[in-house]
Amino acid sequence: MGRGGNKHLPISQRAWVTPDGVRAQPVVTAMLSADHRASDGHRGALLLAEIRDLLQEPQALDLAQGTS
Repeated sequence: MGRGGNKHLPISQRAWVTPDGVRAQPVVTAMLSADHRASDGHRGALLLAEIRDLLQEPQALDLAQGTS
């Protein structure tokens, strides 16, 4: 993710609004760079949303698929 060879995601604690109020939450800021002539922003937003969902629910990623 373009962090100069850093193998770890840049996780920081930030104030985040939750149903229980404002709390410190671990947050990852992800960015995507693409040539707008080849793809539009909507596709990029869908990709980042999918990555977000998988980071929040890693059990949804079925790693056993295709390993038979």
